[in-house]
Amino acid sequence: MGCWQRLFFSSLALATRSRSAKVSVALKEQGVARVRAGDYTAAVELFRRAIEQNPNLAVAYNNLGATYNALGRHQEALEVIQNAVNIQPDYVEAHYDLGVAYNNLGRNREAVAAYR
Repeated sequence: MGCWQRLFFSSLALATRSRSAKVSVALKEQGVARVRAGDYTAAVELFRRAIEQNPNLAVAYNNLGATYNALGRHQEALEVIQNAVNIQPDYVEAHYDLGVAYNNLGRNREAVAAYR
């Protein structure tokens, strides 16, 4: 593969990632709007689609988990919020929401640890 071909394919890959990142953020924002409107079911779908577009978008995992908590789906909340923490260990809000999920499951010691 020649220099120009490598440059072309490299640029194409970068543009695709950039578009995907923009789409994922837009989907996440739409999900937040649906949560504010009280439409949690639609929000869940939008957050899932955001994660499909960008599996490293910690805030989408956290928002999905917080929405699951609001729906009473605490085990699912715990699992997806843990993904947010794994992706971004210094994400304070995710640690808080992880604590909420543990607390909702009656796992108080783990909740306290998550809050720290």
